[in-house]
Amino acid sequence: MKENLVKNKLENGEAAVGVWLSLGSPNIAEYIANFELDWLCVDTQHGLFGHNQVIRSFQAISKTGTVPIARVASNERFLVNKLQDAGTMGIIFPMINSKKEAEKAVDYALHSPKGSRSCGGARQKLYSDKKSFESFSQWVDEETLIIVMIETAQAVKNAESILSVEGIDACFIGPRDLATSMETKVGSKLHENAIMKTLEASKKKGVPAGIYCFTGAEEANKRLEQGFQLISIASDTALIGSSIHRINEELKL
Repeated sequence: MKENLVKNKLENGEAAVGVWLSLGSPNIAEYIANFELDWLCVDTQHGLFGHNQVIRSFQAISKTGTVPIARVASNERFLVNKLQDAGTMGIIFPMINSKKEAEKAVDYALHSPKGSRSCGGARQKLYSDKKSFESFSQWVDEETLIIVMIETAQAVKNAESILSVEGIDACFIGPRDLATSMETKVGSKLHENAIMKTLEASKKKGVPAGIYCFTGAEEANKRLEQGFQLISIASDTALIGSSIHRINEELKL
């Protein structure tokens, strides 16, 4: 039986650090997964992944101690279930703006009586003991990490009601979309206040909060000190781009 080590960490009050994957490359997924991160997110919303690339990325990640999770392209039942069948151990639901939308997320991801996920499994069954569908469905409901994104002004306003939904394991702030929704800039006082308001709501409801960090370890350490537990330290594109930019700056031509 495969344990969701990220879910365990969050439940124990610990931090879990990972990287966002956008380039659609299972080879990059495999390479980064071997650097002992807690999780990797395969982004099917804005990333360049076809479904076969998603499967191959999950296969590569699962050979390591890193937990494979995915952001669903849109909050539709069949897309959630396809990612689960392919082998994700966590679903990030984008643009959750209300309690009703959060309830749908839980409903799509979990089996009856907690939800109404369709019976399936495919690759994901390899993580359980495979003895029966009942034991598999129990494993899914216990080990699946359900994360809702707070990335609009409306979502910040409704954060407490969103995070009151039973079955939500964490929230994750999308800083850029939040800034766009608020018609402000990332890092502005207004923007930071909204982030802190969301963090306060998460602490009040006992639901771990996560956030994407743009500037590396310094920003990540700041967020950890504030109480964020789910930290994305970079993306594959950022890691490649920042390395090339740094080398270009240091070249003596």
